[in-house]
Amino acid sequence: MPLAHDEKIRSKTREDKKPVKEDEGPVIPSEVLSTFLEEKLTPEESAKVNRVAKGHLWSKGEVERYRINLWAKDSSADSFCDSHYILKSFFVCYDREFSVLSDKTL
Repeated sequence: MPLAHDEKIRSKTREDKKPVKEDEGPVIPSEVLSTFLEEKLTPEESAKVNRVAKGHLWSKGEVERYRINLWAKDSSADSFCDSHYILKSFFVCYDREFSVLSDKTL
């Protein structure tokens, strides 16, 4: 006998869910990333950044491609909840040989 829709939802617990897999690919060194972001952001924008999400896309030789999203959070007394949004997004190329991070965003 198949379960009713509500029973299916209730039967799924947190323990049943698979943990989120962390990206096991290469990473941009933190000092290189912080220098890049200091050049690209104004002090006002830096103050708004809530989270930096970076993901490895692909590699070709010593050159790696990444997407960097800068998440921001605004709270307003008029709103029921905080507003979360991507403040800036960059498509970057990291050359591991020369430790250079260059912006390829269109």
